Amino acid sequence: MLSSFVVFILGIWEWFRSSDVKFKAIFITSFLWVVLESHKLAYSYFPPRYQIGLFFSIGLLASVVLSHFLFSQEVTISKRVIAFIIFGVVVCENGYNYTGAYSRRQNSIQQANDYTKKAIQDPNKTILGSWAPALTWESKSRAAPVWHNILNDKNTLEVFKPVAGIIAEQYEAESDSAYAHQGIDLNAISDSVKHLSVGIWNFNLYWIKQHD
Repeated sequence: MLSSFVVFILGIWEWFRSSDVKFKAIFITSFLWVVLESHKLAYSYFPPRYQIGLFFSIGLLASVVLSHFLFSQEVTISKRVIAFIIFGVVVCENGYNYTGAYSRRQNSIQQANDYTKKAIQDPNKTILGSWAPALTWESKSRAAPVWHNILNDKNTLEVFKPVAGIIAEQYEAESDSAYAHQGIDLNAISDSVKHLSVGIWNFNLYWIKQHD
């Protein structure tokens, strides 16, 4: 992120000095995309999967500036050197982070999918929660995300009957307490709870009591 910020500052400086209309147009367009994505920074709950659009737009903006510095005919040698240095720093930093992430992988999502695949085989059943699509990918059950004041937060249990389970983090952090706001006590309506984790996130899969 620090490298991207430095590139952004260089891009603004170059925008005022450059006569390359194409560069100016693409820079402004990519910058506006970053602005549109930046509203996500105000989210109270901001897991990595929500950040993909923001990171992609920042990466595009940085790529526009670096490619201009590296390949434009109007750019001086000193600017090219700066671009090469920044590019090298980014490659080394990302390579280090990727290597570390790969060595620490735990296959948690695959393990959770294996569990839900074995636990539920009924395509008429639904598992609720913003984590549900990722953790029930191989299950035959349906998955429906739930967020307070955004999606599926009104009469949730009635709308999605029959509900097989609900995946929620502690204090329903991922849904901004969508169930609590409806007066739903997840422990009270469940007959068992399975503890799951992915990376730094810990959550419960509440298996809802089934009634004949």
